[in-house]
Amino acid sequence: TWIDEKRILYDGIVQWGKDYKKHVIGLFSLDLQTNEVKKVYEHKLGELILGFDFSPHGNKVVISDSHLWIGALRGDQVVDMAEVGLGHHPRFSPDGKKIAYSSQYDHEKKKISGSEEIFVMDLETKEVTRLTHNEWRDKDLTWSPDGTKILFCSPRLGDPVIGADLYVIN
Repeated sequence: TWIDEKRILYDGIVQWGKDYKKHVIGLFSLDLQTNEVKKVYEHKLGELILGFDFSPHGNKVVISDSHLWIGALRGDQVVDMAEVGLGHHPRFSPDGKKIAYSSQYDHEKKKISGSEEIFVMDLETKEVTRLTHNEWRDKDLTWSPDGTKILFCSPRLGDPVIGADLYVIN
């Protein structure tokens, strides 16, 4: 993901420290002119990052492992991280007021279910709305530019291992 014209942000596991013996899971920025890598956020919980996204104004970032975390982006650092739910593949709405994500967590039954569904969280109220209800893995979503639709992948019509179809939610 581009931070600006000169830098990109990526997630991964990087060898860090003066002897490069420490493995760090987190977000990193790469300066494309100098090839300098900076640690933006070190994920302390030991889980791999499954997705991240910037708010439209670039001042916040949402990160997911099996949980969703939101933090403020200040320069080259993520600060004030707070857990806001369970899920992955998070995406800010175009106005920055909501986050869409996929999750196997059934908010009504308060337990993990067998299928991955699409949810939207209102960041002001923390209210969560479930948008899909089926036995398939609904994931890899994105908002329409006007924020009225969500595009996602689901293997409903075929083999879940080799492919998925695209669906739109209004």
